[in-house]
Amino acid sequence: MRLTLSIIIVFITSCGSKKNAVAQNYVIPTEIYGEWKVKELNIFPFEHFKHCGKLNLGTVFQFSENKQFKVFDAEMNQLCNHPQSFSVTNNKELGVMLDDYGIMYTIENLNEENLTLRTTRIPTFFPQKRKKYSEGFEKDSIAVRIETEGIIIKMEKRD
Repeated sequence: MRLTLSIIIVFITSCGSKKNAVAQNYVIPTEIYGEWKVKELNIFPFEHFKHCGKLNLGTVFQFSENKQFKVFDAEMNQLCNHPQSFSVTNNKELGVMLDDYGIMYTIENLNEENLTLRTTRIPTFFPQKRKKYSEGFEKDSIAVRIETEGIIIKMEKRD
């Protein structure tokens, strides 16, 4: 009887802790809410979704508390993306979704003043040409650089 009761208690408490751990994985850090202006890029222009085209310094990312995500083009000073939502996993992975398609960013740094994102997604406007080398084919050097180090997007909070 004691053995059965002990097993039931262990089972119930372990299920509850797993549920809490899963819930904590999807908590959105409050520091991300607001408008963020791109101040530094290691490779540019960059692309969010193809709807926005080529984005540069001054682009604004907006994260609202109702999990809506917007991108404002710096040159046109206008909204350039379709309705999108976002989520954050383990305080490190930012997922932006449009219908059934999504883009992942790694959160490298996030605090009240700065946000740094990294993506290894190659923009659609970069050439996907391959150059022939003696040992086979290799992607264009800019694509290799994006795949290995990623595009680093450093932003500062707008007032």
